[in-house]
Amino acid sequence: MSTRTATHRTRRPALMVAVVAAVLAGACTDDSGWHQADRPPTTTPAGSAPLGTPVSLERVDGCDELADRARATWRGAAASVSGNGFDELARVSGGLDGGVIAAEESMAPAAAADDALAELVGTNNQELGVEEADLVDLDSERIVWVDDGSLRVTQFDDDVVVDATLDLSDRGPSELFLRGDRVLVLGTTHGAAPGDVATPLPARPAPDISRIGPTTTTLTIVSVEDPTAPTVVAATEVEGSLVTAREIDGVARVVLRGMPRPFADVPAPTSDAEAEELLDGLRGEQLLPRRWDGGESRVLGRCNDVMVVPVGWDGGPVGPMSEPTNVTVLRVGDDLADLAPVTVQGAAEIVYASTGALYVAASNWDEQGSTTVLHRLDLTSDGPATHTGSGEVPGRLLNQFALSERDGHLRVVTTLDARLELFDVPVQDDTVDQVLPAHVSEGRLTVLDIDGDLDEVGHVDGLGPDEEVHSVRFVDDLAYVVTFRRTDPLYAIDLSDPASPTVLGELKITGFSEYLHPVGDGLLLGVGREVDEATGRDEGMKVSLFDVSDPNELGEVDRFVLADTWSQVGSGDHRAFTWDPARRRAIIPTETAALVVQVDGPTLATIAELSHPGQWGRVGPHRSRIHDGTIWTISPHGLGATPADAPSSVEMVSR
Repeated sequence: MSTRTATHRTRRPALMVAVVAAVLAGACTDDSGWHQADRPPTTTPAGSAPLGTPVSLERVDGCDELADRARATWRGAAASVSGNGFDELARVSGGLDGGVIAAEESMAPAAAADDALAELVGTNNQELGVEEADLVDLDSERIVWVDDGSLRVTQFDDDVVVDATLDLSDRGPSELFLRGDRVLVLGTTHGAAPGDVATPLPARPAPDISRIGPTTTTLTIVSVEDPTAPTVVAATEVEGSLVTAREIDGVARVVLRGMPRPFADVPAPTSDAEAEELLDGLRGEQLLPRRWDGGESRVLGRCNDVMVVPVGWDGGPVGPMSEPTNVTVLRVGDDLADLAPVTVQGAAEIVYASTGALYVAASNWDEQGSTTVLHRLDLTSDGPATHTGSGEVPGRLLNQFALSERDGHLRVVTTLDARLELFDVPVQDDTVDQVLPAHVSEGRLTVLDIDGDLDEVGHVDGLGPDEEVHSVRFVDDLAYVVTFRRTDPLYAIDLSDPASPTVLGELKITGFSEYLHPVGDGLLLGVGREVDEATGRDEGMKVSLFDVSDPNELGEVDRFVLADTWSQVGSGDHRAFTWDPARRRAIIPTETAALVVQVDGPTLATIAELSHPGQWGRVGPHRSRIHDGTIWTISPHGLGATPADAPSSVEMVSR
C-alpha cells in the first residue's frame, strides 16, 4: 500500500463511482474468498445499530434562505472539484443533497379471488387501491394506450377497431390514467432554447449544452367522450423530468425531478469572479420549478413550499450535491388549475405509495457502506402532500417492492454493504483512491414506526450472508425475500410482531427470482434467471412455483427454464406481468411472445405463446390486459386480441 501523498492530491469522481459500482456489481459472482461464513439470520431490537443524528425535513423560511442554501451547494461543489479531500468527493459523487426525496414506485396485492372483477384485469399495481401510471389503461367501455407519440382509443363495441389516433408527439407521451371519459396523459419533452445555458461554476471542460432547453413533464387531459374524436381539453408543462405517478381515489400524485436553471438567459461565466457575481445575485424564486401554459411561463409554488434537511444535520454520507436538484410532487385532480406542489431539494431514486402516503427514498454510499434515507408524505388531505416524518436505515434499496406500509409501520428490505476499504494508487504525480477488492453483503429487514419520525422498532439481518437482495414481496404479515450469489435462498419472515421480525423458513435452490407474485392457494410465482451453481453461468429465464402455505417449510413445487430468453418482468418492469385470477393464469412477455402460463395446483404449464407480426418476424407484446373474455395485447406493431378461455393465435386490430 502506498503512502498517502500530502500535496497536489487529485480526486476523480467518475473513476471513484465506477470502481465502487464495479465492486458492488460483482457481489453475485465474486469467488475470491472474501465471504462471510454461513450464519443464521439474527433479530436485533431497535437501537442496537444507531446511524447518528436522525434526518428530518423542514420548510425553507422564505426565498432568501433558499438562495443562500443554493449558493452554499454550488460553492461546495466547486471546492470539491478543486480537490479538498475524500469527504467532499464522497458527498458530491452521488450524495443526497441537503433535503432528500426519491423516485420510483409501489406494490401489487395478493391474488384477487373475486370472479366479478376477474373479467377486467388492468395494470399490475403493487398495492390494492393505488393505481400506477402505465402506457395502457382500460375500463368496461374502452382501452386506451400511447404508442409512437400518439394516444390511441378502442371502444369495446360490436365493431372493435382502433377508433381514433390523437397525435401528441410534441408532448412526449409515455404513461396515462383513464378516468371515465377523460385520460390524463403524462410525458417528458426536451426543449431547445436560444442563447447560452450558464452554470454558476467557472468554466471547465464540459459538453457543449449551449442550446439545450429545459426538460419538462407534460400533463395533458384528453376527452374521449367521443371515441372517434379525442380532444385535448387542458394541457400544461412543468420543469423537470417525469419520475413516476400514482392515482388514489381519482387524484394523481405526479413525481418529477429537475435541475434549476436560474442562469439560462445570461452568458456563461469565464472566471471565478464572474461566477461569484452570478451567485451573489441569485434569488430564491429562480430555484423553483416553472410551469408553462400556452407558452406563458410562471413559477410553480412558493419558496416556502420547498423542504430541505435542517442546517447542521450530521447524516453521514448525505451532503451537498454538485448542483441543487428539485424533486416535486404534484397533485392532479379533475383539472390542471392548481397542481398543489411540494418541492424538495435533493436526489430522487425510489417511490412507494400506500393508499394514504407517498414514501420517497434514496440510497448513498461512502467508505462506511450504504444507507437509505426515507421521507413520508401524507396524501389524505385535499391539498398538497404533507411531510409527516423521516428516517434512515442501513443498506441500499432494490426497488419499490422493498417497501411496505401496514398497521402503522413501514417495512424496509435493504442490502447491507460492508465498509469499503480504500488504498492509494500513484498515477504520475497524483494519487487516485481505489477500492480494496473485497465485498461482503447481506440482506436486512427493518421495521419503522410511522407515527412522527420513522424510528426503528426492530429488524432482522443476516439474510443471505455474502449475497444481495434480488426480490421482495410483502403479503400481509409475511415478507418473502430472495437473495442470491450462486444459489437462491427464499426467506419467509414473520412480521406479526413489528419489534421482533422472525425468519420462519429458508429454501435454497439454483438461480433466483427477480419478481414474486402471490397467486393464492398458498402459492407464490417467481420470475427470474436460472444459473449454473458450479460455474455461475446464466442459463436463461426461469419461472418457479413456490409452496408457501407453511412458511416454516418452503418448497419449489414446479419450474421451467427457457434458454436465451429475456423478460421485462425479470428486468424490473412489474407492470408487464398480468395475473388472471379467474383462470389462474399468468401472462409473461418475452422478446418473441407473451407466455400464457397455467397454474394448476402445484404445476405450471405454458398453454399459449401470443405474438404479433413484425417486420423481421414475430415479436412479443409488452403489455396485456383482459376484458370480457378477451386478452388484449399491445406491441409497437399494434393491438391484438385472443380469446382468454382458449388463447391461441392473435387477431390484430386495425383501423
